[in-house]
Amino acid sequence: MKNLTKIVLVAALKTLVGVGIAVLLCGRANAQGSGNAQGPANGQGLVTQRNLSLAMAKTIAEAALAACQAKGYHTTVAVVDRAGHVMVILRDEQRRLPLLC
Repeated sequence: MKNLTKIVLVAALKTLVGVGIAVLLCGRANAQGSGNAQGPANGQGLVTQRNLSLAMAKTIAEAALAACQAKGYHTTVAVVDRAGHVMVILRDEQRRLPLLC
């Protein structure tokens, strides 16, 4: 069971890292295209954050579930925002829930 959990976590982490790199590259392209990466608000002590869109969260969840299915695992995937709130949760159709006594 620990090996399965480790494999699922590694697959999810690889997916998140790949998406994170893509988001960073897109952000840099936008900053370079705008001509002024440092706006006046950044000099005022304001902090800007990049938040995960619902569409990107869905893409991450689908990719993680597909990676698990490709390895023969039937599992559930949840993507959370920076506060830990669930944005997307997907369950494999063949996922069997344990019987509780």
